[in-house]
Amino acid sequence: MKRAEKTKMVRRYKRKTEQHSWSMQAMKQAVHSIISGEMGYKKASNMHNVPQTTLEHAEAEEAAKI
Repeated sequence: MKRAEKTKMVRRYKRKTEQHSWSMQAMKQAVHSIISGEMGYKKASNMHNVPQTTLEHAEAEEAAKI
């Protein structure tokens, strides 16, 4: 029982990474610009601050719906 008494729960969790720090609006705009042919993955990724691989996956899902 001594071990259980010594451990405490974390009161305030601080994120250690920047994963998923982009907005869904930025993601939708980036995917739209890729589908419409205005720009490629890399340019849309840099312009909208969304990871390139995430855009590739989102665009593939969007293309599958059509």
